[in-house]
Amino acid sequence: MRCKFSLPPVLRFVLVGLLLWCGDNFMVWRASYQVNSPSDEQLDIAYQDWAQRNGVSPNSQQREAIRQAEISDEILFLEAIRHKIFVDDPVVNQRLLKNAEFLGFVGSESEIIAMAIAQDLHKRDELIRRHLVQRMEALGRAQAHPIPAPDETELYERYSDQSWQWKTPPRVAIKHVFFSQDHPAAGERVQAAQRDLAETDLSDQQAYSLGDHFLLGNDLAIMELPKLRDMFGEKFSSALMDEVIANDWYDKIGVWLGPLPSAYGLHLVKVTELEGESYRAFNEVKNLLVADYVRELESQALTTYIAKLRDKYRLGVQ
Repeated sequence: MRCKFSLPPVLRFVLVGLLLWCGDNFMVWRASYQVNSPSDEQLDIAYQDWAQRNGVSPNSQQREAIRQAEISDEILFLEAIRHKIFVDDPVVNQRLLKNAEFLGFVGSESEIIAMAIAQDLHKRDELIRRHLVQRMEALGRAQAHPIPAPDETELYERYSDQSWQWKTPPRVAIKHVFFSQDHPAAGERVQAAQRDLAETDLSDQQAYSLGDHFLLGNDLAIMELPKLRDMFGEKFSSALMDEVIANDWYDKIGVWLGPLPSAYGLHLVKVTELEGESYRAFNEVKNLLVADYVRELESQALTTYIAKLRDKYRLGVQ
């Protein structure tokens, strides 16, 4: 004899309703973990930004990397929204107040911010989006902490492997007599000054008086060549390299040389100090090496953090 079991109609109704409610909520939850593929317009903007930063258009491999970065950023943004990272964020609040003012919202600051969030203004503002992505990236990098102190041997290996970074350019100190390019007889004046310097034992101050006033002065303390190039231009630093440094003419130190051209005119130059290329000592750059070590571990932590988030999301088509 079989026993028939039948639920009362009311209970059946409640059970079916519960199943439908659970199914509906599951679909909503599942949809919340779908991220849209970036549109062609978004990608075009991203490609242009990349090209401006790097001075060349991205190739196919770089374009794919940019596309994946856009997807990762969108996932970070969705996670920030999901966990309400934007709540009480001063940058977000100020941006919402500004947008709400433009739209004519009225009320206290807290009321306006609540209305703006209710209308999803925080989800449609690019500045807020970038800010929240940066906050999520900071959370990802924080997964690396506490970071163990680096081993001294490992730091020295980094120092040796990256020796090219610690190379310093030649350093030079000069005195110079300046002849402005605006003077109609600059060439003749230079020749006359050269004769005076060769035939007469003039002091530096007397030598300076043979030329024109130079805003940066005539006696320049020792500095790296790139700084000298910034001050006088490429022609001057290249001519100085050819005249003295490149040929190791150390016997010319203290002798008036030139004329050398600059962005301003012509110069008779006397090198007073010269130091060749060198390398910064380990102890001098140790803090930089430690900072690089920390950044590397934080970067690895962020990569792992984003990879775990991406496993939770499904990629859709916009």
